Amino acid sequence: MIWESTASERVTYRKLRKKMELLADLPDLHWEMVGGHIQSRKAKDVAKSFDRIHSLDSIKLADLLSKHRPDNLDLLEAYLEVNLAGEASKGGAF
Repeated sequence: MIWESTASERVTYRKLRKKMELLADLPDLHWEMVGGHIQSRKAKDVAKSFDRIHSLDSIKLADLLSKHRPDNLDLLEAYLEVNLAGEASKGGAF
């Protein structure tokens, strides 16, 4: 039997780091960053902390995440956010 658990919560990065430390011993726990623009200055923290992100919106950010991803971790999975309408007021690559 396979069990999968998903929990979602909006927290500050400081609170999130504390939760991650408390749950570090759980072997099958994966961390996903869902939604929200990732600031360039936070890319290093995100690359080290998450297994998957849901808001990759630029090549620049992809390069930063790749640069800061530790070698001992699996590749960072990401969903590309695409601006299909081409509206300047919307986020997303292209």
